[in-house]
Amino acid sequence: MKTLDRLIQISAFELDQARQKLVDLQAAHDDLANQVMRLDSQMADEMTAARDDPALTASIGNYLRATRARQATLRASMRDLEAEIEPAREVVSEAFRENKRFTHVRDNRLAEVKKRRQRRARHIRPGGQRLK
Repeated sequence: MKTLDRLIQISAFELDQARQKLVDLQAAHDDLANQVMRLDSQMADEMTAARDDPALTASIGNYLRATRARQATLRASMRDLEAEIEPAREVVSEAFRENKRFTHVRDNRLAEVKKRRQRRARHIRPGGQRLK
């Protein structure tokens, strides 16, 4: 059972590693999405300010182009992360299945050992003599 327990420990560690990688990828994706939304908000604020101040009207076009380019770069990075997230989910699922498989085998073996002990105990009298 020591080998099986060690396999369970290793598979649990691999599962934790896979989960952490997935969490990190999702957090990075969420961070990029938040940056895109912040840029949207900043552009709206700048357009409002440009309507109120004619001096800003001349430079708002350049600002908007630069900000939209930045958003496009962020969205491309988000797509790259999305391409990594799905395989990472699969790795987590497979690691979970493997861990579950090892745990199930261990639990079955422990149950078998318990049954054997109970059968032996039924065949021994309280004084320690074996029943025929």
